[in-house]
Amino acid sequence: MNMIFNAPTTDSFLPVKGTGRALQVLIVLVTSLTVIDTICGATKEQFASENLSNIAALISILGNLAYMLLLPLNIVTALFFVTWMRKALRNLPALNALGAKNKDWYCWGFLIPIVNLLVPMIILQEVWKGSNPAILDSQGWKVGTASRQIYACWICWLACPAIRVLSQLLPIDPLVAQLMNLLSTGFFVAAAILAIVILGVIAIRQENKRNLCLSVSE
Repeated sequence: MNMIFNAPTTDSFLPVKGTGRALQVLIVLVTSLTVIDTICGATKEQFASENLSNIAALISILGNLAYMLLLPLNIVTALFFVTWMRKALRNLPALNALGAKNKDWYCWGFLIPIVNLLVPMIILQEVWKGSNPAILDSQGWKVGTASRQIYACWICWLACPAIRVLSQLLPIDPLVAQLMNLLSTGFFVAAAILAIVILGVIAIRQENKRNLCLSVSE
């Protein structure tokens, strides 16, 4: 089968590196605050029971501060992620990756309940495949290899709220519930680390493929 190649235009590619780096910083901040909130929630009662009320009060203040900062930071992070996704998807035609099925779902896919459990991951996989510098065929990218990192990141991301909900709904010992919350935060940290790596790798893949497309079209 002959490779189908369309010469890219010079003004249709917008590097995602800058937005990706800002998003990586936001992810680090959100993850750090989440860890602080979880640790404070798990330790403040212990210090209070040991008659260390001053330390317990400081931990409570720190935990409340982290909790209050999480909401606006999560909103900003979500907005940056949608912006990054929009740029990455719009770069695909310039990378000779045509026919993306979910290119119009980069925003609604996050907002619609149930749909947001799957569609963002599918979109990320499309971006990953379409950014593969080893496949320059305009349709061949669709049968490219999916990213295991994206699958792992999404599993960790879904496991985090699922475990927290179970810890609140199940009639379990408070200590077990606390351990489940710590496990949930562990999955969140794992998802964050994977997301940071994925953002960086996709930026590199897109720039490498863009350079290859330009060299082929010359």
